[in-house]
Amino acid sequence: MRMTVVPKNKAKHALLEDEVRSRTDEQIQQGYVYVGEASIVDKQVVQLINPNEGKKLNWDTADSIPEENFLERIGEIAKALGELPLPGVKVSIQEEGLELETPGGKWSFGYQVDTNGGLNRKTGRGGGIITPAHGPVPVFVVLAVSETFPDSFAFGDDDGNSVDLRFNADSPWFTQSRVPYETLRKLAVQIGICAPSLAESNVKATGVWF
Repeated sequence: MRMTVVPKNKAKHALLEDEVRSRTDEQIQQGYVYVGEASIVDKQVVQLINPNEGKKLNWDTADSIPEENFLERIGEIAKALGELPLPGVKVSIQEEGLELETPGGKWSFGYQVDTNGGLNRKTGRGGGIITPAHGPVPVFVVLAVSETFPDSFAFGDDDGNSVDLRFNADSPWFTQSRVPYETLRKLAVQIGICAPSLAESNVKATGVWF
């Protein structure tokens, strides 16, 4: 629970958000691992707080997804993620799809079927899971692809209930993230699943009221 005051002349970046991201990256490179929110009792007992612990987001495809269109969209998403990286997350494009290295382990989305699922190249159909340990980026990836192919994807939880997956501040798949919501929102804008704010969209006043 250490807290450090960094003088402005010691900061490496002009923006606070960039400074936090840089220092978080440094901690991860030193071997620190994010474990979630926790409470400390009598300065000794640490109790992890994770209401979403153990829950998984399941995805599957009801219709076949065209391979060429799928790989093209995956490439666009990977490029966008590379332009606005998150601490501890590495994105790479493989021949079979997209692969992420996250603090919670590797996660792939494509035709390389592994323990997290994947697509069948012959049928264009498949399914998989996303755990809270993987962080928010896999959810962003699947959500972005599902908006490109809206009739192909369905989402559910471990209890078999349908999940209306969308990006907002109340979604349990994003509120449990260690990443500040504003950073997540910028990432959502970057990959096209969230509309930019008026300030970001460079809209000029026209004198029209609405």
